[in-house]
Amino acid sequence: MPTVSELVNRLTQPHPVELSQSTWFQEEARAERFVGLTRVVLISVWLVVTASVSGLVPPIANLSNLGVGLVWWVWCCLYAVYLHQHPYRAPFKYLSTTVDMVLNTVILYLYHYGMGYSTSLKAPAFMSYLILGFMAAYRYSVVLPLYAGGLAIAGFAGLVWYFTATGTIAFGMSLESYTTPVVSASVLFFQMAFIAAAAVLGALYAYSIRKLVDRQVAYEIAIERERQLARTDALTGLNNRRHFVDLAEHELVSARRYHRPISLILFDIDHFKQVNDRWGHTLGDEILKHVADGARAHLREADVLGRYGGEEFAVLLPDNGAQPARVVAERIRQTIADHDIETGTGPIRVTISLGIAELGPTEDTLSALIHRADQAMYAAKRAGRNQTVAFTSDMARL
Repeated sequence: MPTVSELVNRLTQPHPVELSQSTWFQEEARAERFVGLTRVVLISVWLVVTASVSGLVPPIANLSNLGVGLVWWVWCCLYAVYLHQHPYRAPFKYLSTTVDMVLNTVILYLYHYGMGYSTSLKAPAFMSYLILGFMAAYRYSVVLPLYAGGLAIAGFAGLVWYFTATGTIAFGMSLESYTTPVVSASVLFFQMAFIAAAAVLGALYAYSIRKLVDRQVAYEIAIERERQLARTDALTGLNNRRHFVDLAEHELVSARRYHRPISLILFDIDHFKQVNDRWGHTLGDEILKHVADGARAHLREADVLGRYGGEEFAVLLPDNGAQPARVVAERIRQTIADHDIETGTGPIRVTISLGIAELGPTEDTLSALIHRADQAMYAAKRAGRNQTVAFTSDMARL
């Protein structure tokens, strides 16, 4: 059987699930906004009800119900508006809970003072503290229900102490009339114990929900990682050939539909087989990553970059014709050529040859576009490598 301190530590410790912290920060923000709006609705209803019976209670009791209640309502409205217009901060939930508990206690105290006897120690005080405690539990924070429960017990116990000190409590049977100052000590104790139990249950509820959603988050992360592995080249982090083709096909459909230009750059590493044969595949892998990083550095978010196969890479440039694509290709080529790769026997220079093809006015397919870019790339190799060549109609692959 765990001790109270062990239970509290178990409830309040963070869960070691990736993305849990950021996920729950978003959940707390969403819940805090919802509770902010709920609070406005509840206090609006309460003001309407108390206003309808205002003629039946003394002026000071009305001051508590309507005066302080209106202040509470204004605070809740301003706070709800603030939450929807500004970024959420974690301490906000403690601030709002503290304000709720303090204003609730002030209203109960003034109401008792105005009525002249301790009716507020019966259902109103108990229910108001309990409702505020449930609102704390809904925010999915494990600590907040315990904090709210502590404030509620302190406020309720403070009212009991005050009523006892002023002699306005007459202890008797719990079945005495609600409109008399008679209260039952056992009922008061039961109410405080119930508030404490509700706080612990609220914390357990939040803890259980967090574990449940954490497992769901972990499952979704695992699924997303599997999807990422299925569409990503493990070595370079680029789109693999299959995923590149899927994305490129989608972009081609969009380009044809809206009559926008689109170009393809195809390039590979010059003399890559010789590098692998001389220095081994470890250095070959470093070169592939070096080329991928060099290409990625000059592309927009809308551009599609993929490792097309072996040492061959492909770039699709939406909204770019052959001339803008040449500018991009030259930047990539120059960046890669200007940065040597260190080996055990000294640095080596890596170069690439690039071919460009633009989507034609006819119904071009992706395979036809890749074929033309491939012809241009081999023309660049025949011309001496480390250069960019755009496809022309008189080109033919040898």
